[in-house]
Amino acid sequence: MSTLLQIVLITIPALLVLATAVWLLHLMSTKMLNQISRPDPAIEINAKVALQTASALKAWLELEAQKAKSGMQAEYSRVTLPLRLQAYERLILLLERINLTSVMMRCGDSAQNVAQLEAGMLQSIRDEFEHNITQQLFVSKETWNLIRVAREEAIALIKKASTGLASDAPSTDLMIKLIEAQNNLTVSSTEQALNALREEAKLLF
Repeated sequence: MSTLLQIVLITIPALLVLATAVWLLHLMSTKMLNQISRPDPAIEINAKVALQTASALKAWLELEAQKAKSGMQAEYSRVTLPLRLQAYERLILLLERINLTSVMMRCGDSAQNVAQLEAGMLQSIRDEFEHNITQQLFVSKETWNLIRVAREEAIALIKKASTGLASDAPSTDLMIKLIEAQNNLTVSSTEQALNALREEAKLLF
C-alpha cells in the first residue's frame, strides 16, 4: 500500500470525527440561542408572579408605614393639643396685660412721679414677656413676631410719652399722654397680634 493511501486512510476518520464535533457544537449553540430568544413559558410565568408579589408587598409596606405615620401624628396632636390651647390662652393674657391701659392700672400710683411710673411700666411689660417666652414653641413664627412687635410698640409709646416731661412731674401727666398716644393709633399692634392668635387657634379644631 502506498504511503499516500495510508495517509488518506488515517486522515479520513479524524476528519469525520472533527466534522461530527463541529456539527454537534452547532446544534447545541442553536438550541441555546433559541432558548434565550424564546424563554420557557413557565419561567416567564414565575417571573411575572414574583414581580407582582414584590409590587404588592411594596404597596402593603407603604400603606402600613402611612398608617403608622398617621397614628403617630394623631397621638402627637392628642398630647400637644392641650399644651397649644394653654399657650394661646397665656399669650392672649400676655397681650391684654401689656396693653397700656392695663399696665397703667397695675403700676399707676398717684404718689409716684413720671420716672417711677415709666420704670415700673417698662419693667412690668418686660417681665410679662419673659415669663411667657417659651410659649412661642406652640405658635407660628409669624404670630410670635406680631406679639414681639406689640411688646416693642408698648415700650416705644411709654418712652415717647415720657419725653419732654420732667422726671419728677406727677405720674398722672404721663398717664394722660399715654392715653392720648393710644387713642391716636389706627390699629394697635396688640390688636393685630390678638386677631392672629384667635385665627390660629381656630385651626386646631
